[in-house]
Amino acid sequence: MKPYSDGERLVIKKLCSELYQVNLEDFLPKDEKKAFLELENKITHEDLQLMLTDQEKTKKLQKSQKQIAKMNKDLKYIKEIWDLRTNTAYHLAFHDELFNVRLKKVMT
Repeated sequence: MKPYSDGERLVIKKLCSELYQVNLEDFLPKDEKKAFLELENKITHEDLQLMLTDQEKTKKLQKSQKQIAKMNKDLKYIKEIWDLRTNTAYHLAFHDELFNVRLKKVMT
């Protein structure tokens, strides 16, 4: 089994303690327990706050990217509708003009 990275250990520990109210060290093999304890001693509260802040920023960035993609899709759709309406209006105006020209010829 591949050993966990420091980040993975923190996530696992946080999930166990917050979601399951379980002390993770009670269930770990000795080598993993030692690694978790060393990590706890090494990491400060500020480091944890920075990690959480980075996760929040990443989530916000992903949400913003999704919103931008949706807006781009909506804008593309609006542009297609606008082009269609513009082309339709142009063709109608052209045919109206053509009709008027023909009508004038018939009337004269």
